[in-house]
Amino acid sequence: MPPNSPFSFPSGVLMPSEPSQKRKPRLSTIPYTYNGPHKVTIKNAPKSVAKPITKRKHKNLTLFDWMTVFQWIDEHKGLSQDEVVNHFKTRAEGVLIFDQSMLSRRLKDRPKMEAQANQHPTALSSKHPRIVTRPDVEKALIMWVQQMEDKGETVNGQCLLRSMADLKRHLRSLKMKD
Repeated sequence: MPPNSPFSFPSGVLMPSEPSQKRKPRLSTIPYTYNGPHKVTIKNAPKSVAKPITKRKHKNLTLFDWMTVFQWIDEHKGLSQDEVVNHFKTRAEGVLIFDQSMLSRRLKDRPKMEAQANQHPTALSSKHPRIVTRPDVEKALIMWVQQMEDKGETVNGQCLLRSMADLKRHLRSLKMKD
């Protein structure tokens, strides 16, 4: 290296010759264990049963839950959105957690959500709308399931795979004829 290089060392500095000389040997290699957040205690304070506020990660409500909220809003006209949110946070039948901004967005999309609820039988249990890219295949699948139920057969994965294989053979035979 040239003497004025930024990587050159002064003549009196020696680099360690072996890697083991870089640092002292460690006495323990046990990994660090995390004991959770430290509790802040106030000395000489009386006992309390107060619990700390826990942050809840919001969960998406199902379409049925939103239809329940809409029905309650229709029955109790004149309440603010904050009052609606507070009611569902504390209701006895089961708590539904959502905030005012989410309620506002869902109220804006209410006609679309009501149309979605009438679209197919399992829509009320879903959290997101089904997107159908091939309506013709969707219609054929619904007809096939109805035929299988009329015959008294249960529709399961194996049955669906057999029908898919039959459909493939049928489509190949049609392609050969063309």
